[in-house]
Amino acid sequence: MKTLKIITLFVVAAAFTACDDEWIMDLTPPYGGWLWLVHNEAILKIDPTTGERLDGFDSHHYRDYNAGLAFGDGKVWVAWVEILDDLTGEYEGFFRWIDPITKEESPKISLGRYFHVLALAWGGGYLYLTTGLHYYRIDTSQDFENDYVIEELFEYGDWYARGLAWDGTYLWTATTKAKKISRLDPVTGGLLHQIPAPCEGAVGLAWDGEALWVNAAKDNRGYRVSPKDGEVLGYLQYDFAGTPRGLAFEFPSE
Repeated sequence: MKTLKIITLFVVAAAFTACDDEWIMDLTPPYGGWLWLVHNEAILKIDPTTGERLDGFDSHHYRDYNAGLAFGDGKVWVAWVEILDDLTGEYEGFFRWIDPITKEESPKISLGRYFHVLALAWGGGYLYLTTGLHYYRIDTSQDFENDYVIEELFEYGDWYARGLAWDGTYLWTATTKAKKISRLDPVTGGLLHQIPAPCEGAVGLAWDGEALWVNAAKDNRGYRVSPKDGEVLGYLQYDFAGTPRGLAFEFPSE
């Protein structure tokens, strides 16, 4: 099976080299590590260099309302929405963490009524989240079973963000309709840099220590792109039928 996946990637690379003879597929994170993604059926761990599935678990009741995904503190963090009333459209946002080794799950943690998280990122002990225009963070050392604080950071943009990543210093966000990926000051929300998204329907965003990964919901692909100018460095063609949504990166040290 692994050989088949590698052959598939070479076929994809050949399509690019037909347009640019110097184009070389570069999918290797500088420090190693793995991709995590969530779609409407499962959360999957993937080898970014080959596309091979290494681990995964069912996404349970999240289903079509999966949105954000993050990896930090040795845990997978996932956010979703539950419809409370089909007639009124009332809903409630939730998140939880999952231990990828033991598969232990925390109780689901409420974010409140009409709190629809579209993207997550983890960095420096904080879980960053966005509802599209508004950005928040949660100190993950809090006691989630009792009281906890959601800190509102800033508002940014005119288009809903569907991806969020933390590069160790700054936040990156991907906006689907505007087809842009933006680097933001995590305190003020000030725009510091912007690159074009590599695809239509950009959802999910992750940082591998050198480059950004972004999912293409319409093409069922994951692209690796340069943070300098958005140049496509390589991509994976996913082999599942569901629509990719949230994306996260696990470093070996985590």
